[in-house]
Amino acid sequence: MNRTRGAVSADIGELIEAIEWVSAGADLGNAAYVRRDDGRVFWIGDGIEQVDDVPDDSEDGARYLALPDKRDLGLGKPLALRFAEEHLPSGLAEVRDIFGRRGAYQRFKNLLERQNRLEDWYRFEASAIKDAAAAWAQAHGLEVHGPEQGAADA
Repeated sequence: MNRTRGAVSADIGELIEAIEWVSAGADLGNAAYVRRDDGRVFWIGDGIEQVDDVPDDSEDGARYLALPDKRDLGLGKPLALRFAEEHLPSGLAEVRDIFGRRGAYQRFKNLLERQNRLEDWYRFEASAIKDAAAAWAQAHGLEVHGPEQGAADA
C-alpha cells in the first residue's frame, strides 16, 4: 500500500498528467480517478491503453476521487489574467479583451509569442498546475510524492 505517516500517497507527476488529460478532453469523456486507499490513478477515455482494467466502481465517490480539470482549479482565465498582471501589466486590458471572446487561449498565446513571453507563461502555468494539484490532493487527504513535488513545496 502507498502510505506515508498514515496518509495515502499519490505521485504528483501522475496527478498533473491526469489533470491535463481531463482538461484536454472533458468534452470527449476523458476522466481520471484516484483510488482513495492506495493513491493509484486510473485514466478513462479514447486513446488510453489500460495496463489494468479500470475498476467498474471507479465513479464510487467513497472509493475514488475524480480528478478535476484546470478550470475547476482556477487555472483557466484567472491564471492568464494573473500572469498578465504580474508579467504584462501594460497588456492587461488586451488580455482581458482576449478572454472575453471565443478562441481566447490561442490568441493569448499569440500575444505572448509576439511579446517574447511564451516560455515565461509555460513556466508560470506549470508551477501553478503543480501547486494546484498538490493543494487539491492535500484537501482530499492525499500526500504527494515524486520529482514534481518541489514546486508545490516552494
